[in-house]
Amino acid sequence: LLLAAGLLAVAARADRADDLVSQMTLEEKISYLGGRGMGTYPDCATPESCYVGTVFALDRLDIPALLYNDGPQGFRDNARPGTTTAFPSGLNIAATWDPEMASLWGDKMAKEFFAKGSNVMLGPGLNVARVPVNGRNFEYMSGEDPAL
Repeated sequence: LLLAAGLLAVAARADRADDLVSQMTLEEKISYLGGRGMGTYPDCATPESCYVGTVFALDRLDIPALLYNDGPQGFRDNARPGTTTAFPSGLNIAATWDPEMASLWGDKMAKEFFAKGSNVMLGPGLNVARVPVNGRNFEYMSGEDPAL
């Protein structure tokens, strides 16, 4: 019964997305392929403009802006120095084998990002570290073990 309810909710969201896309102009659709990002960061004038990526809102359709920020090491924020938590890396969290700790880590990170206005967090991620010199391996929760 719960599975059926979940599937209905997913279908309703898909229908809503299809409806919104059908109402978008070509120009609006194209605007969602890009946005604005690091071009103004870190020289942002206000905390509200300090995101590593932004896709502007479509007010006509009540679609909010997408406000991206880095993760999981913490909210990149030069506008509010000293307000960002330095979270443990994803690989460190995975190495604990503690689901409660991983849940707490995700919860606290999400709350900080949300409180600063971000609605898209870029990470954490899962990846088998196939390239040992990849500069982002520390962010992945799986490290070198494919069983993780």
